[in-house]
Amino acid sequence: MSTEHNSQSNNIKLKSHLFEEYGGFADKRIKNLSKSNRFIVDDRDKQCDYGANNELYSWFCPIIIEVNEDSSIQVLLFNFPTSRKILGWINAGNAIIQDSTCLVITVGLQETSLLREYASYVSDIVKPGNTYSVPSYKYVCPRTAQSLCRLVDVLEEFNCMVDGFS
Repeated sequence: MSTEHNSQSNNIKLKSHLFEEYGGFADKRIKNLSKSNRFIVDDRDKQCDYGANNELYSWFCPIIIEVNEDSSIQVLLFNFPTSRKILGWINAGNAIIQDSTCLVITVGLQETSLLREYASYVSDIVKPGNTYSVPSYKYVCPRTAQSLCRLVDVLEEFNCMVDGFS
């Protein structure tokens, strides 16, 4: 019973940490930590990432995370950048593709290096000297990688806080 209570307590602490770091849940109307588990973590900017119709630009890579009951994280990337290296990484079982436009990466709190690895592959797409067929990758890849690295930093900060209280 104490393990279950500890898991629930960590889950609420994690959601609280993410809520504070990312300014609330994906649905900004929800404030109660037990009522939602989705956060927008793509660092979108109202000034730069939305068109005149108030919709995200079609080339933007939205990143949403869901906190599972066991405090593992599901990272959902829509319109995600891809390359041969990334497809090999996905095929190695590190992630799954849903509906051809959504990449789902599930990680435990101690497995954040998987996200950093994916972020480095995304950055590699637009390294100087590389060619890529999608012109918007010039903007999408650095921003997506940066948002993923920030998420890793936030999760690692949470891990340090929890380990410090254990």
